[in-house]
Amino acid sequence: MSYTKSSAEILRDELFNNWSLSDPLEKVNETTPVSGRQYVYFFDRAQIVKNEKAKALVVEKIVHEGDENRVVHPKFIEQADIYEITLYLRVTSVNPDQFDVWLLNMDNMAAETIRILKTVYDPTSQPPTGVFFQASSDWVNEDIYTSGAQPELRRRLRFRLTRIASPNPEVFEGFGGVLIFDVSTSQGNNLPASDYIYTEAYNIQSVYGIPQIAEPITSTKIPVYFTGIFEGRFNCDMYLKSSDIGNGTHQINNIGNVLANGEVGEVVLLQQYNNTESNSKQVTVTTKLKIISSNLVGNVEQLLQFSLVGEIIEYPTLVVA
Repeated sequence: MSYTKSSAEILRDELFNNWSLSDPLEKVNETTPVSGRQYVYFFDRAQIVKNEKAKALVVEKIVHEGDENRVVHPKFIEQADIYEITLYLRVTSVNPDQFDVWLLNMDNMAAETIRILKTVYDPTSQPPTGVFFQASSDWVNEDIYTSGAQPELRRRLRFRLTRIASPNPEVFEGFGGVLIFDVSTSQGNNLPASDYIYTEAYNIQSVYGIPQIAEPITSTKIPVYFTGIFEGRFNCDMYLKSSDIGNGTHQINNIGNVLANGEVGEVVLLQQYNNTESNSKQVTVTTKLKIISSNLVGNVEQLLQFSLVGEIIEYPTLVVA
């Protein structure tokens, strides 16, 4: 019978495999251990009381499989995985002047744990392990000082991964989407060598269609409709980063500039979103537009925000693959 690792085991293995600290916080080496060295041990369950390793990292989960916290909405579900990661470090030096060194070691273990979690599970990592729209972490100090015993430094981290899911796996997830400048079909004087991803883009909206023009023909006040011409509006917000600014046509300070022919260049932007089918599908929305305005907002309690507004010049296409 095949064995499936629990969620706690998977996270423990990620922490162990990516652990990069050296002596005195080196991870356990079962192959070529150095005599007399105390290694950091990794567990997916609680240690036995009174028999704990002097240096250890323990991963525990409330429910070993599945998403234990669920908030069910009419059309989607918020699912959360909650882990508790405890760091153990027993102070073996009797010299009180060395205590700061032990505290520094504990800080280094905590920083390494966060580094790995951010690398592997952060929603902004490309690609993340799993699909999350939110990751949160909270540390608690649980140090133990007992008369006549060696101090036990303990830090407990509650790590929560939350994602939005649909009961229908065919539904595409908006929070994991990307916005791409398509270099092959866009116009400009200084196009990039390859497609450019606006990694901080969010709240992407498109409204388009053919308006119906109402005209009264009789005294009944019931209008007769005539077909107008195609029109559309594209809006996008993003948090501004340094690589979004520069001399390229794709960069936000140039994307709406006038070309040598006196016209604003046509820009083609791709939006891509995935669903959760067993063979995951991706929808690509291709939008051709001309940028007509930009908006820069720098609030005192917010990241620097930039917004693009464009006139859509033809029907966008949606392709599922």
